[in-house]
Amino acid sequence: MNADKKSFNGLSNNNRAYIYLALIVLLLTTFPLAQGWLPFGDVRPRVLFIAVTVLLFADRFFSKDLIWLYIFFVYQFLAYYASGIQFNYANCLTQAMEFLVPIVIAPSVLPDSFQKEKKILVRFSIITTLITIFLTLFYVITVDADIIRNMVVVSAWEGLDAVRGYWKLGICSYSFALIMMCVPPVLISRYFIVQKHKILYLLSALLVLYFVYATQVTTTFFISVFMVVIVLATRKMSVQETFLITIVFMVVGLFLLSTILPVLMQLFNIETEIGSHLAGMYEFIFEGEVSSKDAYAVDGRVELYNASYHVFLNNPLFGSVSSKGGGHTYFFDNLAKYGIIGTTPLFLFFYYRFKKTLAYLKSDEKRIYAICVMGFVMMAIIKNIAGIDHWTYMFLYIPCFLQLTANKK
Repeated sequence: MNADKKSFNGLSNNNRAYIYLALIVLLLTTFPLAQGWLPFGDVRPRVLFIAVTVLLFADRFFSKDLIWLYIFFVYQFLAYYASGIQFNYANCLTQAMEFLVPIVIAPSVLPDSFQKEKKILVRFSIITTLITIFLTLFYVITVDADIIRNMVVVSAWEGLDAVRGYWKLGICSYSFALIMMCVPPVLISRYFIVQKHKILYLLSALLVLYFVYATQVTTTFFISVFMVVIVLATRKMSVQETFLITIVFMVVGLFLLSTILPVLMQLFNIETEIGSHLAGMYEFIFEGEVSSKDAYAVDGRVELYNASYHVFLNNPLFGSVSSKGGGHTYFFDNLAKYGIIGTTPLFLFFYYRFKKTLAYLKSDEKRIYAICVMGFVMMAIIKNIAGIDHWTYMFLYIPCFLQLTANKK
């Protein structure tokens, strides 16, 4: 028995050291202030961390979900090779590490036996998230409401070196602003679970929701509000019942869109990005006109979706990497490029990854995480997704936070 205890303590100590190393890597490659002021870049710390993980926990790289992810990347290479187009190895490596880093960390924090490691990770995520939110809000309110969107343009035209100036100010990436949509519903759910600090959870939820609103990412804001409604409407329901209620709410919302949009237009100032997008949607959908710049913006978005749709129809089985899709919807762009055969491994990766994460959660936490997954799927259908922030929050921060705050009555 003493030998077993000594063995467990040794594993726990090694695991804790591994978590501290993981936090250093996450700090250097996901926290804007560190990315701006520390000249390590994203690739080198992640490659080093993956190498250390291979030496310590090689079996983590052979889970069912990751096998499907590897198949997806192999198909990418074969598709480009068959089309005679040069394959971008650097981009593929970047994408792979963005998935791998949070996934290989998960077994060191999600099991119940690693409570201390879980607390360390959650505290780190709360501190870095709050600092990033407050600094970004400061510049959004006082300098430029479109500063995050401007970062996207600067990154596309001038590269990451130009973005470093934004990071030095602590301003978040566009992907960070997107994934923050999952935080308010999680915090609202905790308000009904915990007994201590209930008001703190509520105020934190309102803060993050205001952050999402202030960054003017329209889709993210309304998906976040929708997720909060689902959280409130499905209390004490199972995951299956929550899924059905979500589908019902979406169908009813589409039928009542002509009524809902005018109400929302009254709530949001037309001068704001969100208000102007709502006005453009109403004009485009119900008035059949494309006269204002807002309606032109909606029309342009629809054209991007149509571009991906038509590329997919030309070769639905294998896709076409040589044809240019819309570039504005994560799932449909992948379907257009790699077809049903090529994209199925990606869908299976997400299925097994989310299923594995759900297995670590208990009772009501499964429901909340399932709502986050449904919100993520909605966003991936509507918008493009890039960056490690999505996977870090979906695979690590959110499930760990749910575990720590479960049934604390």
